[in-house]
Amino acid sequence: MSLSERKKKILQYVVDDYIETAVPVSSKSLTERHLKDISSATVRNELSALEELGYLTQLHTSSGRIPSAEAYKLYVSDLMVKEKLSDKELDYIKKIFLEKADNLEEVIKNTTKVISELTQYTSVGLPSKDGAEKIESIKFFRFKKNSALVLIVTEHRLLKDNFIEIAESMTDEQLSDAEKVLDNMFRGKSFGEICNLKPELEDDFLGYKNIFLNVIEALKVYMSAHGDDVIMEGEDKILDHPEYADINK
Repeated sequence: MSLSERKKKILQYVVDDYIETAVPVSSKSLTERHLKDISSATVRNELSALEELGYLTQLHTSSGRIPSAEAYKLYVSDLMVKEKLSDKELDYIKKIFLEKADNLEEVIKNTTKVISELTQYTSVGLPSKDGAEKIESIKFFRFKKNSALVLIVTEHRLLKDNFIEIAESMTDEQLSDAEKVLDNMFRGKSFGEICNLKPELEDDFLGYKNIFLNVIEALKVYMSAHGDDVIMEGEDKILDHPEYADINK
């Protein structure tokens, strides 16, 4: 059901006021602040209609209304006043994104910082799940007689802290051959696909089954350690807003 222009305007005011004050919005406050030419009874009827449509909720029969999730969706897509960024804000954005970013995490950190500064809200960024990242290349470098450093280049980053065990009897030439085999098999596959390779496919790795299994284990350890990384900026700003300002609540 489409809303009338008056219902849209009233809903916009309710969301605006609730964002500003974190207090349920009453018909009286709406008529006093925004709708002086409309009677309080008419506004009450419109609020009741918006509640029946699922855009507002009322905690108590005597309290004002608060926006529902559907109200916020409509507000963002159709009701809120969209303001242009100032020259100062545009310059700030350009400055941040002109800074060199060596990996995806830095890009996300810069983005969350910009959002936090422009909105004055705490901003949270969540990198894409590591399991979806695809491998572009894999390299082995002998570290000791029985260990090798594995460098894994993905579409977003370089993983360089993975050490695997190898047989002391393995020659440098054999290690190079193992690198070629695994690079060919892993390239273009995601972490998740590689970690879920079926056991029968291990035969394709010729005599390098142990190296294959050790690389898989290194990937699983990395995914477990980094799978839930959350990047947050402007944590202190959360207390600047009315719903969180009273720490005793």
